[in-house]
Amino acid sequence: MSCVPGDRFPLEPGQDLTGLQATVMGLGRFSGGVETVRWLCTRGARVTVTDLAGEEALARSLAEIADLDVRLRLGGHEERDFTGVDLVVASPAVSPESPFLTAAAEAGVPLMTELSLTMALLRCRTVFITGTCGKSTTTALLGRILGAGGVPCRVGGNIGRALLNDAEQMQPFETAVIEVSSFQLEWLARDGIRPDLAIVTNVTPNHLDRHGTFERYLEAKAAVFPERGPTVLCADDPVSRERLAPRISAHLHWTSIQDELEQGAFLSDGVAFRRFDGGQEMLFAVGDLRLVGSFNWMNALQASVAARLLGAPVEAARSALVDFAGLPHRLASVGDRGGIRGVNDSKATTPEAAVRALTALDPPLVLIAGGFERGAELGAFAAAIRERVKALIVLGESSERLAEAVTDYSGRIAGAGSIEEAVDLGLALAERGDTLLLSPGHASWDMFSTYEERGDRFTRRFLEARAPDAARTPSPPR
Repeated sequence: MSCVPGDRFPLEPGQDLTGLQATVMGLGRFSGGVETVRWLCTRGARVTVTDLAGEEALARSLAEIADLDVRLRLGGHEERDFTGVDLVVASPAVSPESPFLTAAAEAGVPLMTELSLTMALLRCRTVFITGTCGKSTTTALLGRILGAGGVPCRVGGNIGRALLNDAEQMQPFETAVIEVSSFQLEWLARDGIRPDLAIVTNVTPNHLDRHGTFERYLEAKAAVFPERGPTVLCADDPVSRERLAPRISAHLHWTSIQDELEQGAFLSDGVAFRRFDGGQEMLFAVGDLRLVGSFNWMNALQASVAARLLGAPVEAARSALVDFAGLPHRLASVGDRGGIRGVNDSKATTPEAAVRALTALDPPLVLIAGGFERGAELGAFAAAIRERVKALIVLGESSERLAEAVTDYSGRIAGAGSIEEAVDLGLALAERGDTLLLSPGHASWDMFSTYEERGDRFTRRFLEARAPDAARTPSPPR
């Protein structure tokens, strides 16, 4: 990181910040910026919000702080907002190499992020969940199990609302379950902030446009490991097994859907078990889960191990896992149009996540894919498309590169200029019994403010569209 910490900001729960001048860099479209502005204002700080985006792009977030007295500088940054203040709180999406942050650090201004503020205020047990795929589902599952098991907890972070404005109300007997990204971890590593327990779902190359190399991305993920507490890793993930595990000096717990384990959670003949200290507990039968896909079985295993370490009984894990139907925009069935099933998997923002969706669903599949171009490796995604997809509709910045990656493809490839056009094309190319799947394999930022907007527009168009003549029963083979 090119920017170095300024003087550490002396923060205590209940602290009065009247008169403090603070700059929030990056209001953003998620909750972290909004929660930070609200937290600072309610404690008396004079807040400047600066963001490269303009009013239109930030409309939803601006509406959420419209009742606050803040100074807005949108569409660009000015150095004086960073060097002439008492505190800068940066969005983790901002690169630490930003010249504005470097200027703030050189001026001795403390630099923090929303999550570092939150961690300074929390007085309870903390769990960080990270990984390339599966973070949100694992986070939600852990929260459900703890709740069912009578373990008080609050769930937040990237899965939904930031916990900053809850932090001071949380009691020592509670647990904060927080989904964290590599961007957040990169900042937390700078400040030496670590959780009490960590889960890493898996690690494959991602966000290389930000981190530069896979090694730097890996380093960011490794910052999640507690100093003394336990970490849960996937034994089926070669990167976790070979490159992360050797870095862990504290307690390590494994999960696997491929091999039986002496300690941890695993699948055997379609039944999940949890083994600790010589005892064995049955968790669930795969056929009883409402979640689709073997990757979700792994999410369930990892959440169950963490829940055991946090004191939730096996009965709570069993009931919560069987009842959980999944999160929005993650392999969510959205209806039927003339015998064509629609599935919204807009949260599949990496090629690896899209591959998981393709392997979880039964063909025939018509796929809508593509989006924000960040140079991800497309080989495995292209291979899964060739094997399982009858027609591909490409959308967004990565359209051309994705279409070129799918070499020797026997199906049809079509391009679309909008998600609505993509849905119409998909319905026209599909037949009765097919699934029209939105699983982009890319982030949404080229055409949409969030992946939720992309998924919502897909769902709305699918439900509004007239089932075309293509919703016919396919002709029998000759």
